[in-house]
Amino acid sequence: MTEEQLVELKAKAIEIRITILRMLTNARSGHTGGSLSTVEMLISLYDYKMNHRPNDPKWEDRDRFVLSKGHAAPALYAVLASGGYFPREKFDKLRKIDGELQGHPCIDTPGVEISTGSLGQGLSIANGMALAARLDNKAGDGKASRRVYAMIGDGESQEGQIWEAAMTAAHYKLDNLCVFLDNNRLQIDGCLAHIMNIEPIKDKWEAFGWNVEEVDGHDFTQIIPALDKAETVKRKPTLILAKTVKGKGGAGVKVKMEDNVKYHGNPPSDEDFAKAKEKLIGELEELHSDFPGIIDSDRVEKIKSMGQLESYNKPATVKKGETVPIRKAYGKALADLGANYDRIVALDADLSCSTQTAMFGNTFGENSALCLKDRDECEKNRDICEQSREKSLEGKRFFNMGVAEQDMIGTAAGLAVSGKIPFASTFAIFATGRAWEQIRQSVCYSKLNVKVVATHGGITVGEDGATHHAVEDLALMRVLPNMTVIVPSDYHETTQAVIAAANYEGPCYIRLARPETLIINEENTPFEIGKARTLREGTDVTLIGIGLMVVACLEAAEALAKDGISARVVNMSTLKPLDKGAVISAAKETGAIVTAEEHSVIGGLGSAVAETLCTECPTPLKMVGVNDKFGTSGQPDELLERYGLTAENIKKKAVAVINRKKELSPAI
Repeated sequence: MTEEQLVELKAKAIEIRITILRMLTNARSGHTGGSLSTVEMLISLYDYKMNHRPNDPKWEDRDRFVLSKGHAAPALYAVLASGGYFPREKFDKLRKIDGELQGHPCIDTPGVEISTGSLGQGLSIANGMALAARLDNKAGDGKASRRVYAMIGDGESQEGQIWEAAMTAAHYKLDNLCVFLDNNRLQIDGCLAHIMNIEPIKDKWEAFGWNVEEVDGHDFTQIIPALDKAETVKRKPTLILAKTVKGKGGAGVKVKMEDNVKYHGNPPSDEDFAKAKEKLIGELEELHSDFPGIIDSDRVEKIKSMGQLESYNKPATVKKGETVPIRKAYGKALADLGANYDRIVALDADLSCSTQTAMFGNTFGENSALCLKDRDECEKNRDICEQSREKSLEGKRFFNMGVAEQDMIGTAAGLAVSGKIPFASTFAIFATGRAWEQIRQSVCYSKLNVKVVATHGGITVGEDGATHHAVEDLALMRVLPNMTVIVPSDYHETTQAVIAAANYEGPCYIRLARPETLIINEENTPFEIGKARTLREGTDVTLIGIGLMVVACLEAAEALAKDGISARVVNMSTLKPLDKGAVISAAKETGAIVTAEEHSVIGGLGSAVAETLCTECPTPLKMVGVNDKFGTSGQPDELLERYGLTAENIKKKAVAVINRKKELSPAI
């Protein structure tokens, strides 16, 4: 590599970092830290090593790249656009409902080989690509026709599938596979060594049969030779263990951006962007000063002019009453239960601040204050840190399992069979998708007293996109024998549901939405598992809702009343066991039913009500829900509108089902 090439790469890294920061600032959401830590590695691949054609993204003989740590999508997008895969103008719609760039990589984006975002899966996909390259060999000499590259995260390496894939790659001697491990040593809830230590990383991968190269992940003079060496290694895959800095190149106004877990899943503020850009431009001007013949003044001015994109503000919404995220009710109720009952324990999968189990963990977990906050200091004083952790773990009842949902459920089962009452939490997509078999086998089959409380259910997760939108989870849980399924409608009902679940002997799944939800219940409103509540009486049609769609049902009933239609509203907060009596009474007394859920129309509330009606009391039925589709990136309100999860659509369905009732009974 010549001096000119090296200087060009360094300038490119500065430009890419500014691009990432302006994208995320404009999007008002996204993952800053883990995007900035990947820049030099991605540039080394796309600008130096990989054989690819931006003007022909599907070229058969291209090298492949899989971004397994899909939350770093902004970095990949910046590098792809810089190489000519698509115009930079697409950046201003990152994570927007009318944009093409999803919150996590989507296969529809030019240059993206596979959709990713759910951690732990990308390495297995890369293995498959590497095997296919060997099979596609045109020379017939058994050598691979192309190379495959991937990038995984260190927190991601807490997922068991990573190690299954590591075994596979070594077993099949995939020497055409090279994987970066972004070792920035921080994850959502804190320092890896504190959450779930994966050291010694190098020794583990070597023990699995891999060639391991250790590099500074921000030093091109180390990264590129490691990539070159990987091509010479025979009969072994290569892991490039890259020591990096989360948030590299960023600069926060109130707090630092580098080495700060706050910026794992948060975007820069306008002020952060301005400060970081100023810092990066300073680095570029130093390069220009030292190498004016390589980095000319025109290029410096062009990068300087990369200002912030026009900000996109969330449309204002007007709602009656107080709105509160219902997951906060879960966190408080869990902490209150923990204060009164020693049998209550809690587990989380590196999302405790999002799921709100941190409220329990702050009191009943290991003392995080004992962990040295500075990552480098923590590593220098690892023995002191570990001794402090061992002391702080004594008698504690909160367990952060890291990014390991399957292990979390298995551990919860072990706690339950030993007489504890475990509450296990993560996002709905991970709880019911990745850990479904563990819930089936280890929890439901043995009818263990495990409470799975999953937050961020449905499409209102928003900008993260389809990879994080759970619209199948209720169907997956409802089908399991012995499982009770609860979907509270607001803050107060969530509190009562958590208490009821704690007192119920057996498996429970409580599904909570992410956004703020209108409070429609009183603090002391009674809640009983298996019992629906009628919130409004009516005679012409019944609207049955769950979760945040209960509010939409009430709004639809108000709109119908203005047109002279009397609508009953039923809150079916327990999906399983379904209150069949309430359904049958509604069918007999109103003769028409509409169901509303933030879930697929397949397998959820609509299906449960239909199953009851067809066997007990055939009645015209319409369903409001997600119609056999995946989600997309966008603001929650925009997504509800796009997928028809609105009071207006419920009203339309109600009118349609009433008309159907009249067709079937002309005398009515």
